[in-house]
Amino acid sequence: MTRDWMIRLLGRSPLVMAMVALAALAFATSAARADAASATISAAPSHEAASSPIAAKGRYKVEGDECIWNATDDGPNQCEPVTPGRFKTVKKQCVWAGGEKGSDQCKPSKGRFKVDGSACVWTPSDDGPNQCNPRKKK
Repeated sequence: MTRDWMIRLLGRSPLVMAMVALAALAFATSAARADAASATISAAPSHEAASSPIAAKGRYKVEGDECIWNATDDGPNQCEPVTPGRFKTVKKQCVWAGGEKGSDQCKPSKGRFKVDGSACVWTPSDDGPNQCNPRKKK
């Protein structure tokens, strides 16, 4: 069979053309899924990458009665803060980023930490002295 003969045969049979179209669609769909899967893997959350012993850098350390994040140290955490988080600059504003690790990037001009049940929470619209210390070790 020559190539030209096969092309003429395929062009005359609607069933064969439909099968070729379905095969092409299936191939395109599987390629798109493979691309999406690789994008999902490469966009893994940073906490997964940080769980690797090679990638892990930084830990919570005891400093007096506080539990402070030290980004240049490694090893197991010595403590856990009551409320993990830090202040960071977002669109020229100083905001509390709960759950994030790292040193503070800024100091807010207003707000305070308040006791809410057994939690120590940041209230940006409140004034006065802090009612609790989020960096106190548990």
